[in-house]
Amino acid sequence: MTRSQSDHPIGLWNLDRIRSIEGSLESPIEGSRVQALFDDAGSVAGSAGCNSYRGRFQFEDGALLVGPLATTRKHCLRPQGVMEQESRYLELLGGATRCSFDEDILRFFDESDTLLLVMARAGEPTERT
Repeated sequence: MTRSQSDHPIGLWNLDRIRSIEGSLESPIEGSRVQALFDDAGSVAGSAGCNSYRGRFQFEDGALLVGPLATTRKHCLRPQGVMEQESRYLELLGGATRCSFDEDILRFFDESDTLLLVMARAGEPTERT
């Protein structure tokens, strides 16, 4: 069965907000590019800011399972803080248990329903929550 964009988060998404260790939702570091490409075969791949990553995902009735994820092993010095952001992004993406989405915005939540990540469909305006 082929999944459509209307009932699955298939497509390319850009990171718009990330939950910091302190608990606030923040914009990604300026100059970093964090993306996720979900395909209809159950694969996810993208840029975590410095390194590329790939893995598998399962999505059914809002429940989400991502991983395990494999990454390349580069170390980037710029933009400043990109490696910490990358680690946090991969941790949150792998720890998400639920997602919700509309045409343009994809939100990831953990088991306690805390919003972890907000992503905007590539090429679309971003939401500032």
